[in-house]
Amino acid sequence: MARVLEIGEGIKLIDVSPPALGFEGFGGCYILEGERAALLDPGPSAGIPKLLEGLEILKVNPERISLILLTHIHIDHAGGAGDLIQILPKAQVLVHERGGRHLIDPSKLIAESRKGLGELAEICGPMKPVPPDRIVKIGEKRKIQIGDFELDIIPSPGHASHHLCFLTNSGVLFVGDAAGVYHPHLDVIRPATPPPFDLDLAIRTLEELEELGPQVLCYPHFGRAGDARRRLGEYREKLLLWREVIREGLEEGRGESEILEILKERDPDLRKVLFELPEASLRWEKLFIENSIKGFIFWLERKGKVRGLWRGRSRGRRSL
Repeated sequence: MARVLEIGEGIKLIDVSPPALGFEGFGGCYILEGERAALLDPGPSAGIPKLLEGLEILKVNPERISLILLTHIHIDHAGGAGDLIQILPKAQVLVHERGGRHLIDPSKLIAESRKGLGELAEICGPMKPVPPDRIVKIGEKRKIQIGDFELDIIPSPGHASHHLCFLTNSGVLFVGDAAGVYHPHLDVIRPATPPPFDLDLAIRTLEELEELGPQVLCYPHFGRAGDARRRLGEYREKLLLWREVIREGLEEGRGESEILEILKERDPDLRKVLFELPEASLRWEKLFIENSIKGFIFWLERKGKVRGLWRGRSRGRRSL
């Protein structure tokens, strides 16, 4: 049976993790309930059966769903949108204008995902196109009304250039991957910074989100966390710590595995993840962490902070 979690008044979370060993509690789709309902980050296509089962449990009629909101188009967040749009007769897909064309023709996104993620991309499942007339493209901050929910749509680049966050009038911030990945059972955050990561934009985004004064953060990976402003500030400081550790490591000629060992010493959250996650989950988590380190290397090279260190390395691509 699909796992459904209570988040707040009118907000539920359905676990849409791929049905594979080590992915329990990996990804979630948020439901904004009401006469006009919305889904936020439906997840990969492999998780759509869980999502549909969750909607049945919640007694949400597919005809009531008017919007599928995407924080960004990576396959673990948007891979199932093309499947859903065939099932939800009145729904449109809201996405940043930079990402819309990749929903219409996902071939490039699929190819990059397979190149960078290998087996993991296959586990997430295929990605079907979304018809152009079912897409709503957003390029700047604006408000929308969905039933009883008034949402601020906030462009939030860094993790991806086309990233969006959504803030309710009650202070719930759907943060996508802009504030990292949350492990609720450990109460820790680890960076989500795959290439082509942009640290400058990520820091600016975190500052802007903090200034909005959210009360609660809702992570697609995974779940609800209070004390939102503190967590946003701490994540910003964590990114700056990773920047310095990785820059210093590269300047000293260290490889990525050596840099990871130093990060484990300097970042207690990362150490906790690597020592306390179950072995089945740790296999995949290590892949995400390695890709996050590659994202910093990509940014440092592009900004001229280090020289010649990115070229020739194994490049991560659009990780989860």
